[in-house]
Amino acid sequence: MTIIFPVFISGIRANKRGCRMNRKKRIYLLLAMLGCFMFPLIGCIKDSDESVAQKKLGQLVSAIEEKDAERLRSLFAKSKINDISTFEQTATDLFAYLDEPIVSVSKHGPGVNASKTGGNTFKYFQMSNVISTSNKTFRIAVYICEIDTANSENVGIWSLYIINKEHDIKTDYFYWGDNLWTPGINVGIPGVYPED
Repeated sequence: MTIIFPVFISGIRANKRGCRMNRKKRIYLLLAMLGCFMFPLIGCIKDSDESVAQKKLGQLVSAIEEKDAERLRSLFAKSKINDISTFEQTATDLFAYLDEPIVSVSKHGPGVNASKTGGNTFKYFQMSNVISTSNKTFRIAVYICEIDTANSENVGIWSLYIINKEHDIKTDYFYWGDNLWTPGINVGIPGVYPED
């Protein structure tokens, strides 16, 4: 920006002195200068991974809070839950397990993994958060596919784990369930942690 701007100004001054600056050159310089000003704003157009992940977590928590099994189902990737005949039962189990109004949800940044293979893009989030009610604290782990250009039915939640913090083994580590990312809803599964 600091290099292009003086060149553009000097071009205008040169033009006032009678030197001719090619009209195309002035347009290119103007576009380059505008590009320098606009480039930092490009990131503002698209939401950050963290804001996208937090929005999806908010949708999940809202569906759980309202005990809305259909909305909960719609958040999951079709390819992951189509073959789970017990999905509605596990949703009911989840609603019964988290049986008090939610007071707060922690906001940790997601783990993000993205890759491109053969022209296809794949991006997913892994999240470990804490949900608090007035009397209990729950730990959740969520695996969410954000982008899969090869198969749109993979987009959505793949796996959700939840456990009452009192029933977990080690609470000083992030909770990732059993680390198997079993598709669907997994209630009351203790975390698998490194040995001390």
